[in-house]
Amino acid sequence: MKTPNKIRNFHIRFQKSRWKLYNQKIEKEFGKSESWGGFYLDPTDYNLLVSAFDNAKTIEIDLQNNPLYLTTALSFEALKKLNENNKYKDGIDLELAIKFFNNKYKNEIKKTVKSPYRIVNIRAWEMLPLKDKFGPSQFHTDGFLPSHLKVMIYLTELNAETGTIQFEGLPPLEKTKGFVLVFQNSSIVHAAVPGTNRPRKLIELTIQRLDKNLDLNPAIGFCNDRHFKKPKFAYKI
Repeated sequence: MKTPNKIRNFHIRFQKSRWKLYNQKIEKEFGKSESWGGFYLDPTDYNLLVSAFDNAKTIEIDLQNNPLYLTTALSFEALKKLNENNKYKDGIDLELAIKFFNNKYKNEIKKTVKSPYRIVNIRAWEMLPLKDKFGPSQFHTDGFLPSHLKVMIYLTELNAETGTIQFEGLPPLEKTKGFVLVFQNSSIVHAAVPGTNRPRKLIELTIQRLDKNLDLNPAIGFCNDRHFKKPKFAYKI
């Protein structure tokens, strides 16, 4: 008789296998994506995204999840700490600004992604200065399944005062405001470096590599959602 744990483990293995086969198909046609790349926003576009961020509704991260998405399992204690140290924004309020951003900078993003793609989640938050490192501020990989990357839109400078990001084995990034980082978030070991004096504002996009170009709006899950459970969802939802 199969126990709940055995059934769960079977589903996990099946899910990983499905994404592995999908990724092999993408890489056969387009090759592997670059590990990371980056570019800067035009000043006018930067101002537009800052305005959209500032005007978006502030929310708390919670245990809600979209049933079509894989979700990060968090304890109530972890949720509490995340909400104490971050001010999250409603991704739905950022949808129009991100559609504009994606239309204009798609070719820049593709320099790293190397294939068509779709935005499958929008998250945004203001990271407050921290005294102690925890969660995303410790070195980690995100554990997303293959064929996903992240696009990080930094609306504040990346430095010791406001905070930054660091790849393991490299010094923390130092960039002026409006820098956009595209990277393999589940292959590169990285950490969010908290600021010492000022909060850091950023918008995070999760993207899924596709085998063809699609004219679809960004998909938006909850704050705790990762990406779609099945590759095919990105082609029709």
